[in-house]
Amino acid sequence: MTGRDRTLAVVVGVVVVLGGVAITAVRYVGEDPLARNAESLLAALALGSIVAAPGVLALIAASTGRPALLLPAAIVLVPLSFISFALVTLPLLVPAFLLVATWARSIPDDAAGRTLLAGFVAVACLVTAGWAVFALTVNREFTDGSSTFGTTGWTPWSTSALAFALVVVGILGSTALAPRAGR
Repeated sequence: MTGRDRTLAVVVGVVVVLGGVAITAVRYVGEDPLARNAESLLAALALGSIVAAPGVLALIAASTGRPALLLPAAIVLVPLSFISFALVTLPLLVPAFLLVATWARSIPDDAAGRTLLAGFVAVACLVTAGWAVFALTVNREFTDGSSTFGTTGWTPWSTSALAFALVVVGILGSTALAPRAGR
């Protein structure tokens, strides 16, 4: 990776990680006050970690010389860009395109197998984590004596824990598998 490519990967990584932090805050603060508890905070953190994970991969790629991590980061950003029907996350497509362009200029020619395997691990784990957060939900009802709030899309502890585990395995596994440039 050239110095310019590293800088671009770092900038994109930081922006995407900050997007994950913002999604966490919006999801938690936007929760009905009756439902705002430790379980909803963990669910918000799980979703935020999934959004931030491609940024973490880009930062790792830039700091360790593993450009192979840029492509799975870009691939995961594409479905993440469509999680909000209000088009709030659509701008995630811009970093996805920047990461693909950087990857295309940086990828070593002699490491196609390891690059493919690292990409598969990252994409499979992160997409599965996203699926879990949105699909493995339950119905919940909250009452404070005078009012009741119910939801059909509650993310339970177990789903959040699964999502976190998949994010960690996706990041660490793909990093371990991704070849360094020039090796």
